Amino acid sequence: MLKKIYRKEAIEYKKHHWKGKALLLAGLPAWLVALLSFAFLAILIATTVFCSFTQRIDVQGEVITLPHSVNVYAPQQGFVISQYVKVGDIVTKGQPLYEIDISRNTTTGNVSATQIEVINEKIANAEDIISKLNHNKEETTISLEKQLKTINDSLKETNHMLANAQAGLKKMHDNLSSYDKYLSDGLITKDQYNYQHSLYFQQQSTYQSLVSQKMQLESQVTQLNSDKITKIADFDNQISSQENQINDYKNQLVESNANGNIIIKATTEGRIESLAVTKGQMVDKGSSLAQIKPTGDIEYYLVFMVT
Repeated sequence: MLKKIYRKEAIEYKKHHWKGKALLLAGLPAWLVALLSFAFLAILIATTVFCSFTQRIDVQGEVITLPHSVNVYAPQQGFVISQYVKVGDIVTKGQPLYEIDISRNTTTGNVSATQIEVINEKIANAEDIISKLNHNKEETTISLEKQLKTINDSLKETNHMLANAQAGLKKMHDNLSSYDKYLSDGLITKDQYNYQHSLYFQQQSTYQSLVSQKMQLESQVTQLNSDKITKIADFDNQISSQENQINDYKNQLVESNANGNIIIKATTEGRIESLAVTKGQMVDKGSSLAQIKPTGDIEYYLVFMVT
C-alpha cells in the first residue's frame, strides 16, 4: 500500500539513506606519496640490476664434437658387392669403403658388360689398323728410298757421262778449225772433212740427249721426294684419325665403367663409427652407408635445447 502512496524515488532514497555519522580523515601529503613511489621504483631497479637470482629448470641437450662426424651416402641406386672396412677401422681420405654395382641387366645380359666388351673390340680393331698403317708406311718409305737411290745413282752416272761428252765435244769443235785448214791445203779430202763434221754433230746430239736425260732424272727425284712427303703425311693423318677414335672409345669405356661398378671412398680421415649396409644389400640414391668420426684434435661441446 505504501509503495502506491509514495513515489518510487522516495522509497529508494529511504532505503539508502545513511543514518550514521561519517568521519573523514585527512589524506597523506602529495610529496610523501611521490617520495614513497620513487623509493619503491629505485629499490626495484637496483634489485633488478645489481642482484641475481637462480631458478632450477629441466633442459635437454647433447654432446657434440668439432669437427662433426661425417656421413657417407650412396650416389646412385644399386647393391653392395664388396665391403672393404669394418667398424672401428682407421681409414685415410680416399680409402675404398664399398663397391656398389649400379649396372642394369636385361634378358640378353648385363648392359654395361656388353658395352664394355664392344668398346674393347673397337679399340682392338683401331689398334690393329694403326699397326698395319705403320707397317705400310714403313714399307712405302723403304720402296721410295730405293727408287730415289736408283735414280740418284743414274743421275750421278749421267752427270759423269755428260761431263765426258762435253769435254769430247769441245775437243772436236777445236779440231774442226784445223780440218778447215787441212782441206784448203789439200791434205784431206772433202769426204774426210764431211765425216769429221758428221762425228761432231753426232757428239753434239749425244750431249743433248744426256742433258735431257739429266733433266728427266732430276724431275723424277723431285717427284719422288714430293710423293714421299705426301704419302707419309697421308699415313700420319690416318694414324692420327685412328688414335683419336681410340681416345673416344676410351672415354666411352670410362663412362661405361662408371655405369657398372663404383667405388665409395672415405671423404675424410678418421675412425669408422658405424656401417649402415652390408655386402649384398640394396641401396637407394642418398642412402647412408657409413659414418666416419674424425681423429686427432677433437673438441667436445655440450649443447642444451631450452624451450
